[in-house]
Amino acid sequence: MPERESTDAGAQRQEFAFIVGHMRSGSSLLLHLLASNPQIAAIGETHLSYRSLNDIGRLQRRIAETLGPQAAGRRFVLDKLLQPYIALASEVLSAPTGRFLFLTRSPDESMASMIAAFPDWFTGKPLPHDELVRKAGAYYLARLKLMAQTAARVGDRSRCLSLDYEELLGRTDASFAAIERLLNLAHPLREEYQLLPGTARPRLGDTSEEIRRG
Repeated sequence: MPERESTDAGAQRQEFAFIVGHMRSGSSLLLHLLASNPQIAAIGETHLSYRSLNDIGRLQRRIAETLGPQAAGRRFVLDKLLQPYIALASEVLSAPTGRFLFLTRSPDESMASMIAAFPDWFTGKPLPHDELVRKAGAYYLARLKLMAQTAARVGDRSRCLSLDYEELLGRTDASFAAIERLLNLAHPLREEYQLLPGTARPRLGDTSEEIRRG
């Protein structure tokens, strides 16, 4: 029987936060807002899987390699998880160093945005509108179901926060206050954000020009 991989001590101590959402949920905006806080380091959507706490160390190293000295001294490393193929082990979900922000957006707005952003739905050729609606709807429902299951697996409400994109825009102060409490931030969140090395780059998040405006 193969030996179980030992957990790296640094990865075990590293605080981390995950935005758990669905495509077109506003996760790129939220990630930029959080990463502009001096206590949080992020580069965008990494597509890493988290099969053990050692993978938190992988995230930490990738962020450090990308940001360089800018990453030093940040309390949290941050990633966003939008796809069903991203593994999240129970060891990671139950870690006291982890915080989880579950972000959703209304189905009508989400699906319209998905259809506009992915007219080929990753097939390489445009699809009929009806087929796009079916694919977007199936993805949205499956993703919300998996997000609910993930929240239940965390098992500790004090380490989770449910966020609504429309409320983040319409009740920003209240949303920021809830996030600041969850992460116990010493510095307040601000509505202006800094651009990241991965801003508007494919596979790292929102590629629209709007996200570049800061």
